Amino acid sequence: MTLFADIIFFCIVILSSTAVYFYISYQQLKTNEKVKFNSLISEISFEEKTAISLKHQSKKIEYLEKSIEKKLRRLKVAFLDLDFTLSEIFN
Repeated sequence: MTLFADIIFFCIVILSSTAVYFYISYQQLKTNEKVKFNSLISEISFEEKTAISLKHQSKKIEYLEKSIEKKLRRLKVAFLDLDFTLSEIFN
């Protein structure tokens, strides 16, 4: 009977030490995964901020392009008026 008790005690010790090892390993893995997850969240938030900033930049660029286009049209009309006026004067 003592052999049976020794085998049971040995199995209980092995199972409990394995359980403790896996619990500690799980806790470390959980901590590491939390760190990775938090870094991914911060990276995603940075990318979202960058995307919003670029969206605003593109709107500014479009506004500036339209403004420059209007100014160029005014200059073109002014040059045409000047050309017409000079052609009327010299003819």
